[in-house]
Amino acid sequence: MAQLLKFVYAIIFLFSLCLAATKEKFHSCVNANDCPYDFCSPPKYAKCVYNSCYCEDQGRL
Repeated sequence: MAQLLKFVYAIIFLFSLCLAATKEKFHSCVNANDCPYDFCSPPKYAKCVYNSCYCEDQGRL
């Protein structure tokens, strides 16, 4: 029983680490003007794709 509890605890701990490590900024949008100005760091700019803001490189205009 103790081994099962340790296993469950380890799985929960690893799952929470994965969530924390992969957390990205998410912001819903309809067009690029809905994305916050400070969403991306230069030289990238915010772009609305499939109702989500993403950072795009300036060179890929």
